[in-house]
Formats: sequence, structure tokens, C-alpha cells
Amino acid sequence: MRLPSPSLAIALLVPALAIAAPYDCTVLPAPGFAAGASAVNNLGQVVGYSFLPDGSDIHAMLWQSDGTGADIGTLGGTESEAYAINDAGDIAGAGYDATQAQFAIVWRGGVAHALAGVNGTAFGLNGAGQAVGQVLVPGQGYHAVLWTGDSAFLDLGTLGGPDSVASAINDAGQVVGAAELPTRAVKTHAASWTGTTLTDLTPAQVRGSSTASAINRGGLAVGWVPSDQGSHTQAATWVGGQTVKLLPLAGAVNSKAYGVNVAGAVVGVSETAAGGLEHAVMWNGALRPVDLNALVPAAVRRAGWVLTDAHGINDAGWIVGTAYNTLTSVERAYVIKPAVAAAD
Repeated sequence: MRLPSPSLAIALLVPALAIAAPYDCTVLPAPGFAAGASAVNNLGQVVGYSFLPDGSDIHAMLWQSDGTGADIGTLGGTESEAYAINDAGDIAGAGYDATQAQFAIVWRGGVAHALAGVNGTAFGLNGAGQAVGQVLVPGQGYHAVLWTGDSAFLDLGTLGGPDSVASAINDAGQVVGAAELPTRAVKTHAASWTGTTLTDLTPAQVRGSSTASAINRGGLAVGWVPSDQGSHTQAATWVGGQTVKLLPLAGAVNSKAYGVNVAGAVVGVSETAAGGLEHAVMWNGALRPVDLNALVPAAVRRAGWVLTDAHGINDAGWIVGTAYNTLTSVERAYVIKPAVAAAD
């Protein structure tokens, strides 16, 4: 499971903060010193993780559209994390059971269900409740899988190397992720699956690793590829066999795309020109992104909050991710949404 930075300081409960601007911004409350958001559905429900108050472990979190949050628990072990949520409120993630074995999880109606597979993680979930992720295949490696029920999965295979991962699935059943090639010269390539048919999304002339992290209803996939310099990552989209590279913020070199909605608005992260800091960004009809920190109320920035990444966007344009407070050294999940103009 992904763990946030251990370098952040003391536990602190931060109240919800909402102020009107081009985007309203709500910093979501959490029990521990660090928390983050992974996804938002079309009902405005947000999922992610938070450290416990004593800072010992992380638990999966669900925040409702009004900003209230709750720990949704584990399989009986110490940790869990949530990565995806559909419009029915089903949640996909991973966690430990009482023996500290890791399993992929789908929460339905607030109840955690372990999915088949050793050392599993569920990263994606569609409206039909199909989950995708990866499990350990003994003697081979970690393979991308599609869960066809709690007790069975379909091995989606690799591109000839030992490992692969499925990151997301849309309502048409199209799956995206990454898979290793047999050569060590390139570790992974962005990949897609239609049924069990695996397609390498990365052009043959591209050298370096790439990953597809999300796909929308229309089949537009997003993620990242090697930049033109080769030693950096650059956000990218794939549709109809075409790869389009998305630029980072002006003066920066690295960027990644993590989420996309039905309208094709893409969100992710880019380094900034100043010192390589990371900021949450959105590409919306342009190759160069907009820094989301420029779209939130000035009061949010004065309070010390910096939106460091954007991991999900719903069809209404609500965006979620992680914010860091430069004054208190805490990390929180946030949600921003387009402000409604006041009536004349």
C-alpha cells in the first residue's frame, strides 16, 4: 500500500475550510497528521487514507459530499487504503487481515470484502462493480487481474516480463495499467486490455517506462511517458492508438496525469519552475496545464495550504488530491469544485 511521507510532524485535526472563488476549496478533516484523497465519484463522495491519531498506521477513509469523513476500517489487521469509488458507493482498495496478510478489498454498504489472490490490491472499480488491480502469482510475479467475483479473478498477463498492474476500468470494461517487457532495457510500458487482449500503448521508438493510470467512459486513457529529454516523466493521453504528450508547468520538466473525466479534463501533478516543487494541475483542452493553486481562494493559500497533487476528477469537475500546509506541516485530503456564481 502507498504510504505518505513519514517526515510530517505532530497529529493535528484540521477543520473543513470552504471559501468561494473560481474554485471552492474544502480541506477535509482527518484524525491523523497526514491524509490524502485518491478518487471522487459523481455523488461527491471522496476516498483515500488517513493516519490514525497516534500516527502508527493508515486506514481507508470515506468523505461524504458535505465534507464529513469516516474511517471505513480494515479486514481486521492494522492498515487499509482506498483507491477508487463508483457511483453506487462501492469502494476498492487493499488492507491487512488479522494475520497481517494483504488482500484486495471491495467495501460494499460499509462492509469490507476480501478479494481472491495473494498480496492483492484493487486500484480500479467501474459502475458494474468490476474491480481491477494486481495479485502475486507464485513463481511468476505480480500480475494485473480483473476480479470476476470476490472468490475468483482473471489473470490479464504481461508483455513478456514478470509483472503488470491494472490501474483502472471503465463501464465498457476497458482496462488500463502497465506491464513489463522481457527486456531489462525498458521496465514497463503503458498497456490496455479489452477482455484478455493486451495492447502495448507505448510507441516502439519511445525508450523508457510509461504507465496508464485512468480511463474515461469514452476510452480516453491518461498517465505518463518518458519526456523528450528521456530522464524525466511527461503526462500523456492515449486514444485510438495515438499518444499525445501533455506539457508540464512553464519552466518545469516532470509531470504525470492521474485522472480524467467524461469531458476529457485531465488532472495530475507537475513540477514547478521554482525548486522542483510539485503542484496539482489540470489540462483542460490545452497541452500546457493550469496550476490549481491559482484557482482556489487566496485565503486558502494564506492559511498555508498548497495543493501538491490531483488524483481524481468527477464529471461535474470536482477534483481531489493531497494538500500540504507549510505553516503546520500537516497533509490533508482536499476537494475543489467550480464555484457557483451569485445570482444578480
